[in-house]
Amino acid sequence: MMSTHALHGNARHFGGKLEKTIGDAVDSRDWKVAGVTDQVAGSAEHLFGRAQSVAGEVEDATPSLIEEARERIGDATDRSVAAARRVQAQVNQAKAEFVQTKNEAVAKAEQAADAAAGASAKTSFLLVLALLVGAGASAFGATAQRHRS
Repeated sequence: MMSTHALHGNARHFGGKLEKTIGDAVDSRDWKVAGVTDQVAGSAEHLFGRAQSVAGEVEDATPSLIEEARERIGDATDRSVAAARRVQAQVNQAKAEFVQTKNEAVAKAEQAADAAAGASAKTSFLLVLALLVGAGASAFGATAQRHRS
């Protein structure tokens, strides 16, 4: 709705145009200047009236806008909290999977170390056995050589 100032400003602006037109027709500088002055003053008053109207509309709309903003902020907060909980659950699951994988790797490493230790013991035994067999074969060969000579 148009305010009183906007209506009055429009009327004054129109009156100023009429005044200037008459001043142009009768070649009166005073009428021309008065007409332009009224046009400018009428435009200014119209703008003031429009500003009042807009301010009133903003004032009327503000409570609902504030409520809508609160609702949107609340919704965004709820979504953020839910997302944070989902991420925390994923992190917890990843931690659990990591611990399980680490424990499995440690167990396999221990088994490999035990197998390596067993293999090392077998290898040592076989090496000693080979040395003994070699020494025995040498001794046997030396004894056989002496018997032949």
